[in-house]
Amino acid sequence: MIIDSWSTANYQLPTINSQLSTLNSQLSTLNSQLSTIYPTSPGSTIRWNK
Repeated sequence: MIIDSWSTANYQLPTINSQLSTLNSQLSTLNSQLSTIYPTSPGSTIRWNK
């Protein structure tokens, strides 16, 4: 039934939300570290070697 599917999805949302929150926190930390390694000034862009 459709209602059962929604119930299951709804039950999983808190877990998914928690995982996304953790991931977001880790990305923020990584972003902070990268900013230290590759500082960017306004108007400048980083050109990666291809």
